[in-house]
Amino acid sequence: TRIHIKLMIIITVITAILSVLETYYWVNINSSNSGTLGHKPSVALYSVCIILLLFSSNVKEAYKGSIYTKYIEKCGINSFSMYLTHCLFILLLGAVCQIPSWLFRWFIVLLLDMFFVHCIKYVIPTRWHKYLGIR
Repeated sequence: TRIHIKLMIIITVITAILSVLETYYWVNINSSNSGTLGHKPSVALYSVCIILLLFSSNVKEAYKGSIYTKYIEKCGINSFSMYLTHCLFILLLGAVCQIPSWLFRWFIVLLLDMFFVHCIKYVIPTRWHKYLGIR
């Protein structure tokens, strides 16, 4: 299964490169369709590869006791509610300040999402949590 992991890593890297190339095509060559960047076939392939890689027994075992696992699991449990609110925080952050680094902007939106979902657990009645993806 060691070969299986190496093969999955190689395929994942290839699909990530395909995603970048496809984005380049849609943005620079065929700019009329640049609004559909999230709906690319290469992104679907990349997502499948990442999921298969992350759920492999070797990777799960390697990161089982990691301190980051707790936070990643928390994001996974609340991913639906974070999905529902992330656009709000992107818009609010853009209206309040301009952050030139996309990585820093992404990290701030992630923290705001996590904080909001954590706080909303105590405001919204428990019976509504399942409809909002809060656990």
